[in-house]
Amino acid sequence: MNNKTTRNTILSINNACGVALLPLVFIFAGLVVTVALAFSAISIAQGIAVESEFGGAQALHYAEAGLSDALMRLSRDRDYRCATADCYTIPFAPDGCTLNIACVYVTIQNSTTASTAHITAKGISNTNTRILERTVTFDANNAGAHTITTWCEQSGTGCP
Repeated sequence: MNNKTTRNTILSINNACGVALLPLVFIFAGLVVTVALAFSAISIAQGIAVESEFGGAQALHYAEAGLSDALMRLSRDRDYRCATADCYTIPFAPDGCTLNIACVYVTIQNSTTASTAHITAKGISNTNTRILERTVTFDANNAGAHTITTWCEQSGTGCP
């Protein structure tokens, strides 16, 4: 074998190694991009979940505040009742009730007996809604005893 043939053989082997390396680089780059996109998707999903959880907790706090306000009204006037559903609102932000972003809608109605009032407080925080309901029963001495508190996410028009 002469020197020129050996040199051509070595060059052709080196060229073949370079050709084989190129697809491996592309495959590795594709894997890196896939992993990076997966981490990005997980981060975005976690952010959305945390925001939703926070909004749900805020809506629950708004509903609790509305329930407390209704109890305060009943402690001042045991015969206080609403003429319509959602008869009064409490905004927790400027235009909170107008835009339905930070508000509670409160209803106080007669329940099954004359000495019983049924309170519904619907807290809204952006797209999250929580409804708290409480039944207040007054005894013969006009002292109030709170019974049955339930809460639920809005599904239709109220708690099931």
